[in-house]
Amino acid sequence: MGFGSSSAVYSPTNWEITEKVPLVVEILDESEKIEKFIEIILPIFDNINKGCMITVEKATIILHKKGTKKQQ
Repeated sequence: MGFGSSSAVYSPTNWEITEKVPLVVEILDESEKIEKFIEIILPIFDNINKGCMITVEKATIILHKKGTKKQQ
């Protein structure tokens, strides 16, 4: 599942998230916005009883190409 650069949420049809499937969520944004987001979510993740990991990495964007929106 993802949110494409064309502002459309997409998801494979046979995908279901369960507790047994590792999940990676990547967010690309300005560092200040990421830091504020971490301040909000960190207490939530501190209180869950499942294993988790939060990492922050710098990204170099090589290509950013907008897609086209689906016609409905």
